[in-house]
Amino acid sequence: MAGLLHQVFKSSIWRLAVVGLLGAGGAVGAWYVMAQHEERALPFSLPDLQGHMHTIEAWRGHLVLLNFWAPWCEPCRREIPLFNEYHARWSKRGVIVVGLGADTEEHIRQTVEQLHIRYPVLLGEGAVFDVARAYGNRQGLLPFTVLVNREGFIVWRHLGEVKASMLDEQLRRYQGA
Repeated sequence: MAGLLHQVFKSSIWRLAVVGLLGAGGAVGAWYVMAQHEERALPFSLPDLQGHMHTIEAWRGHLVLLNFWAPWCEPCRREIPLFNEYHARWSKRGVIVVGLGADTEEHIRQTVEQLHIRYPVLLGEGAVFDVARAYGNRQGLLPFTVLVNREGFIVWRHLGEVKASMLDEQLRRYQGA
């Protein structure tokens, strides 16, 4: 399907196709396929749970899998074990998984402890939504996942809950790049 969408939308900069919108008890999940149009990942600076500041530029030379999430987002919570698994499996191969939590430090910290998040988590409340918007999430929905290549370009975006097959495909595609 992605190949068909690529052909249909190849003249568009974003080649954006809205594929689904799911609602369940107030939690809304949507996902879309965006073209492999590369654009530079805009700089950001956010603190982790220990108060240390992190920037996207500091991870240049690695593949960076950014996952925007919030404690109140059920699809986000369902993804966390998958991101823990990918952190454990791919970190030795130059892939960095980073969670960007959109809530108060207290709520993020509680969720990190409850769900045993093992990868770096950055805080930012509303600033996380600003970064997500700058990285292509115009709808402001969560979860939102972005893959930034070793040269600092956004090469993949996904709005909504990710599946292992999606991450496998993207990481295999760009891991050698």
